Amino acid sequence: MGAGAPYPDAQQKIELAISYAGAPGLPPQIAKQVRSFNDVLTNTESLVQAIQAKDAAGIKKYTDAMNAALKAMSAPDETLPADYETKTFGPMQKSYDAAMKAIKSGS
Repeated sequence: MGAGAPYPDAQQKIELAISYAGAPGLPPQIAKQVRSFNDVLTNTESLVQAIQAKDAAGIKKYTDAMNAALKAMSAPDETLPADYETKTFGPMQKSYDAAMKAIKSGS
């Protein structure tokens, strides 16, 4: 019975993530991936219910849907460019590293 609701507030949290995923400055891949993750979550919950009900057609349907959403999450239109983190956070990392170096040399 417990397998059906391992995270009772998961749907609420994913809806919050969806609302933030389209924020200005975020690449569109983030919103697409969060929506696919929502599909994984929804289909996993339905799959557990189908397993508990011994519903073979439902098990196949939700397994296929879950696998499709997982596949979509690794598709190019949902994957961030390889240099995204470097371009986005690189300047902050360099500033942090310089500040840490200054602190160490001042001690």
